Amino acid sequence: MKRGICSAQPCDVRFLPANRPVHKIAEPRLWRLGLEAKIGRFKPRGQVREGALQVATKSGVGIVPILLLVVAAVVFGPQLVDEAKDKFADLTTDTSVAYQVAPGAKPKTDKCTADQLLKQRQCDDLKVVLIDAAKMPFITQNIALAWAEGKPFTLHKGAPGSDAGRRAAVCGNFKAQFAKGSCDEYAFASSVEGGVAANVRIMEVPLREQNCQGGTLRQEYRRAGIVEGTAFTVIITNPEKIATGPYAGVDIAKEQSCGS
Repeated sequence: MKRGICSAQPCDVRFLPANRPVHKIAEPRLWRLGLEAKIGRFKPRGQVREGALQVATKSGVGIVPILLLVVAAVVFGPQLVDEAKDKFADLTTDTSVAYQVAPGAKPKTDKCTADQLLKQRQCDDLKVVLIDAAKMPFITQNIALAWAEGKPFTLHKGAPGSDAGRRAAVCGNFKAQFAKGSCDEYAFASSVEGGVAANVRIMEVPLREQNCQGGTLRQEYRRAGIVEGTAFTVIITNPEKIATGPYAGVDIAKEQSCGS
């Protein structure tokens, strides 16, 4: 049992085997974002409530994949390394992974196991893109706030090369307040829903996070087999790391590398 940050109300966050369906948790309100945030407290076993924050476990074989990736980088170059990352991403060290989904996506994700969502990136017709709040605390804050504002939680992959136009439509006149700041938008510019003001929330984030997100999305699309027109939803991993306030010129991420 682990103390966690929940959407609101007392909740029960449990560690589950990756091949079992995740338990339902607290009622769907966003937490830690100034939206009636409360720290999670735990009910006795069996009193599990509805919500958007869940916990699952991933396990693997430790340092071996890292050594293999180093060898691949030396012998074969960066393109093969990207492909190797996809293959070895599931062979990570033992770790507990909490994740958050949009409340509207829960009817589908509640039917899926942690293994399907976090490893396979697919459950029935639901395809998944993972965004890690430990690496992108401000970008995941923007995503969570966009969900709270009713922005779409189901996105569709846009045509290759169409990102720039959609990004310019919403971020073209954006003026960063900080030297290392950048405009972030959700829905993503790489989605059909991006570039339309009614669908998009923008905010300033560290440029490093913006660059990290670009590489992450390319890798996630490839891993989940997401191509032009494919529907997908976003899952935020490590949601307790979501930023609690606006970007103030300091990159607060504890993990600043962007490998999976």
